[in-house]
Amino acid sequence: MTSATAYQGMWRRGDVRSPCDALAPSVEKSESQARDRTRAASDAQVATIAAGLDFRRLGDSPEMGVGAPTLSNKGAIIGGNARTLAIGRAYEQGTADNYRQALEVNAERYGFEPEVVAGMKAPALVRVLTDDVDVRAAAIASNEGGALRMSLLEQAPVDAGRLPPLAGFHVPEDGNLNAAGNSDYVMAWVRQFPGTEQAALVDAAGKLSQEGLIRMRNAILFRAYGESATLARLVESTEPGAKNLSTALTRAGPPVASARDAIAAGDLHPLDLTPDIIAASEKLVQLRGEGTKVADYMAQVEIIESLTPVGRRLLGYFDANARSARRMADVVAAYYSRLEGVGNPKVADMFGGGVPTRAHLLDQAIRDVEEPDAPTLSLFGDKPDPFPGTADAPRSSEQMLYKANARVDDADGEAPRALDAAVRCEAA
Repeated sequence: MTSATAYQGMWRRGDVRSPCDALAPSVEKSESQARDRTRAASDAQVATIAAGLDFRRLGDSPEMGVGAPTLSNKGAIIGGNARTLAIGRAYEQGTADNYRQALEVNAERYGFEPEVVAGMKAPALVRVLTDDVDVRAAAIASNEGGALRMSLLEQAPVDAGRLPPLAGFHVPEDGNLNAAGNSDYVMAWVRQFPGTEQAALVDAAGKLSQEGLIRMRNAILFRAYGESATLARLVESTEPGAKNLSTALTRAGPPVASARDAIAAGDLHPLDLTPDIIAASEKLVQLRGEGTKVADYMAQVEIIESLTPVGRRLLGYFDANARSARRMADVVAAYYSRLEGVGNPKVADMFGGGVPTRAHLLDQAIRDVEEPDAPTLSLFGDKPDPFPGTADAPRSSEQMLYKANARVDDADGEAPRALDAAVRCEAA
């Protein structure tokens, strides 16, 4: 259970209109602002506060989620972006008179001289934390105690930050996160939340509730693919056509997230497929929403500017298998499995085989899914590997030295290059 944290602070007067002492609320999402303040719901909240600005609601409070806005000792607004926006708007529209008068009357109580407050253009009462704090953690704590609940899209990165490492987490074919083997992982995630939220995430049997299922799915999507328009569509879309794609990307989420972590650490070659997965998924949802056939879109010249060749290949595959979340998920997972097979770039390549392209890895992944019994392909071309080997029957030393000459067509835009590639294997 997450416990409350007490912070030391002091009162300060600020001026929301002075260029020298302006309080700068964050409208866009940032380290100290998990919510998107450009959303209609947030703007409505600000308008309501500004219309009836009440000093009694913007003064003393033991919680950052209510009372005077709270700043870090570096000046970042941790709690109260909406309140700060509302105070500024109230001064602009002439509804801050009562607030200003109450602040002047109570100035000495907070350690200010009334005449100084009276001389300010748009005075505001704020709290400033005196100690260094984790701004992001403090802002999340403030938001979780606030009056306006975060939207599903705003909640996703916060929930993703509480996910344990996804290696070993299995999402079944139907996308049900309540699979028996995941119970320990699920509870480890739930325990990262404040006690007041935990009850909403699980049911009486200890399984994820409907809200818990949605939030964990969104957290996995964010953890694997990051923030994007695609995530926004999948998280908040009610379109039936987006369900299979959402299930597929969720299913592939754990291996994608694990591979991206390995790439960031330098343990896998930088051949991440995520940008093309996002682009192809977004385009598929967009085209289906518009009623446009993917084949018609693919015939347009302008497609070159919006999708890479790899992205087009993915779009075509996703479209052809839109009714099968399993196939879409399997091909993404197979890609990253193939990438792992290329090896660790930190380890010297004793055979000088080079590195395949994303295009070849994707072609091989599709072949792995569509033709699981077909001969294994070389990493660098379309010729079958004559010595595929298995864990039970590793290649001999002669097989390890086999050379396969191949021409690689780099679908990422590079000119084809000849490779004298050694077919690699793992010798027991």
